[in-house]
Amino acid sequence: MPPESLKSNPDDEVTVSVYRMDEKEIERVEIEEYVLGVVSSEMPINFELEALKAQAVAARTYTVRNLLHPDTSKLPQGADVTDSTLHQVYNNTSELKERWGNKYEENINKLKQAVSDTEGMIITYQGEPIDASFFSTSNGFTENSEDYWSASIPYLRSVPSPWDKNSPYFLDNKTFPLDEIETKLGVEISKSGKIADINRTPSQRVSSIKINDKVIKGMDVREALGLKSTDFNFERKGNNIYITTKGSGHGVGMSQYGANGMAEEGKNYKDILEHYYKDIAIDNINSNQDIKQGIAKK
Repeated sequence: MPPESLKSNPDDEVTVSVYRMDEKEIERVEIEEYVLGVVSSEMPINFELEALKAQAVAARTYTVRNLLHPDTSKLPQGADVTDSTLHQVYNNTSELKERWGNKYEENINKLKQAVSDTEGMIITYQGEPIDASFFSTSNGFTENSEDYWSASIPYLRSVPSPWDKNSPYFLDNKTFPLDEIETKLGVEISKSGKIADINRTPSQRVSSIKINDKVIKGMDVREALGLKSTDFNFERKGNNIYITTKGSGHGVGMSQYGANGMAEEGKNYKDILEHYYKDIAIDNINSNQDIKQGIAKK
C-alpha cells in the first residue's frame, strides 16, 4: 500500500501507473505519493531536507515529462514507468517499512515534508518540463549533455560542483589483469609505455581513448569495465592495469552529493536546482493549465 495521499484535492489527482518489475504487476499511485517513493529510493534519507526537496522536484519533473511524452516501447500495456533504473527506482510503504524498521516514522515524516513543501513544483525550460537528469557524485564539475550523450541541451551545462569531494563515492580504484582489459575492450595493449591516448571533455572526463588505431568512447569504456564514471586514469603495475576514477554516475544534471553540500551551506532547493539546471523556471503543475491538460490527455 502507498502512503496516505499528500494531495489536498483527491478529485484532481494526477496518477502514475508503475510497473513493479519483481511482481510483474502495475501499481497505480497518485503522483505525490509516487514522488515520495522515488525520493526514498534515489537519495539517502540522511541528506539535508533542502536536498531532498530538490530531488523531489527533479523526480516530479521527470515524471511529468514522461507522462506528457511517453515512451512505451519497453513497457507492458497500461504502464507509465517501471520501478527500476530504467526510469526511477520506486518503493512503496510496505517496502519502506521493511527497509527502515523502527526508523520508519522519522524517515517518512521527513520525506513527507520534502514532498509536501514542493507539492506540484516542476522544473521548466521555455514552458516545457525539462529532462531533469541527476546522478550521485561529480568529479568537481558536471558534464555538458553533448559530451556524454549526443544532444546539446541548453539547460544541461557543465557547472562547478566542489562539494562532491566530501562524497564517499568521489574516488574509486579498480585493478584489472592486462589481458582482461584487452578482452573487454577488444584491443591489444603494448607491453610497455603508454597504455592509451586519452581525450578529455572540458570537465576532465574521458571523451575517448585511442589504443593503437582503435578509438573507444569514454562512456563505452566505463560500461565495458564497470567503472563508476568517465573521469578515469590508467596506470600500469606489472601485468595489471590500475584504474582510478573520480565521481560516480554520468555527470549530467544535478549532483546529489553536490546538492547536499549546497544544502549544508544553507542553500534552499531552488538555489540548488538553479545551480545545476541553467536558465530554468520553477513552475507548478497545479497552476499551469497547458501542462495539466496535457497530462489529462495521456
